[in-house]
Amino acid sequence: MRKIGFILIIGLSLRFIVSCCDCNDTTVYKYTFNSMKTMHIDNSGQSPHYVEGGIIPKEAYGLQIELALSQLAYNKSLNFTGFNTAYAFDCFCPPEIAYFAQDTISEIRIITLNDFDITHKANSEISDYFKVLTSTNYLTIPAYVDTPEIIYYEKPEHDIILVYLMKPPAIIGEHRFKVEILLSDGTTLASSTTIINLE
Repeated sequence: MRKIGFILIIGLSLRFIVSCCDCNDTTVYKYTFNSMKTMHIDNSGQSPHYVEGGIIPKEAYGLQIELALSQLAYNKSLNFTGFNTAYAFDCFCPPEIAYFAQDTISEIRIITLNDFDITHKANSEISDYFKVLTSTNYLTIPAYVDTPEIIYYEKPEHDIILVYLMKPPAIIGEHRFKVEILLSDGTTLASSTTIINLE
């Protein structure tokens, strides 16, 4: 009985603390991916830089994938008040506005448009040769796709994905790549790079 009484007191105290915060509900907006473009990354110097053409060492190649985002519509309000709030003891209110993706990324494919090696001729998928650079480490493309969706607290305009080539081409010279992103609603976004020389 004492245990039950103690739990009830704690529960009521938490409710009282949270009610003192007087936080507004978070208004949720949906955003959608509407287009994409790609840019070559030269990672051979002290810091990566973006180029449209020329020569990049084949061991230092990467791709920037830029997804243009558009606000779609107001969705609903979320109430963070309750036992699970992370702000219960400090009375920090959650952001008043949040942006969620209407459709998530279900697959990222990278296709070589030139002969890459003996087993990967032109128009072969080479996604396994790339990894995505996150804020903490490199992830395989499937692992990146499986990470939780990004939530923005300011109106988003674009999302950047950085992928780096982990296995350089056996065939040096001119290369082009096509990136396809499949969304959960069945839409496919695609972009092809300009010609780059990997040597």
